[in-house]
Amino acid sequence: MFHLYTVGSVIACKYPIHGSRNILKQRRGKVVATGIGPHGPYLTIKVGSKKYRSLRYDRIVEAVEIE
Repeated sequence: MFHLYTVGSVIACKYPIHGSRNILKQRRGKVVATGIGPHGPYLTIKVGSKKYRSLRYDRIVEAVEIE
């Protein structure tokens, strides 16, 4: 399952705390960048006014594109 999200869209998803835990946290933000890194594809979202988060595609759970 490889779904590309477009830059500028808003997504809501669940993502593991600290990237590797079994506890999921809700993440919501505007996609500002996508790319392919050394460990696979990722996207960067802007959360709030100043925070940015990078999320790996293989760890994203139940992603929904809102806009």
